[in-house]
Amino acid sequence: MIKIKDIHKYKGRMASDVAKELRMDIDDFLDDIWDRGYYVCSKCGLVVNEYELDELDDPCYKCRENKMENTVIITDCYGIVVNLFDPSLHALTPTTYGGGDITSDLHECEDDHEFFDYNCAMDGIESMILGHAIAGIDITTPAYKEGIESAVQGCANNI
Repeated sequence: MIKIKDIHKYKGRMASDVAKELRMDIDDFLDDIWDRGYYVCSKCGLVVNEYELDELDDPCYKCRENKMENTVIITDCYGIVVNLFDPSLHALTPTTYGGGDITSDLHECEDDHEFFDYNCAMDGIESMILGHAIAGIDITTPAYKEGIESAVQGCANNI
């Protein structure tokens, strides 16, 4: 496993961004920083040291000070739920654009290789929806949901 040099210079940056920059698997990155007393905030995803957390699953002091709140967008389309991270992260780390994550009922039988291509297409649709939500597009409008349904149906018909 690669040992990260000068781990302190990555403090305050998004863990996923640092792992990509270092060309490391995220799990290896987390193992390496954990061994040296650094962690990832459960709320904002920033690399922090052990003194910035009360408990391992708590938000870091910056989240507590700024009272960061995530925005959750629940749609009635394929169980899509988007969690947008607090945009005030811009002030904390100039390389972070807020970000978010998405869950849905779009995938079929994760362990079945027969659905691999279909699930890859659904990952693409999820990524597009998340990108639109982060950019500020309202993903709850009837027209947008109709577009999602058309895209999913198109993928299902062509894969």
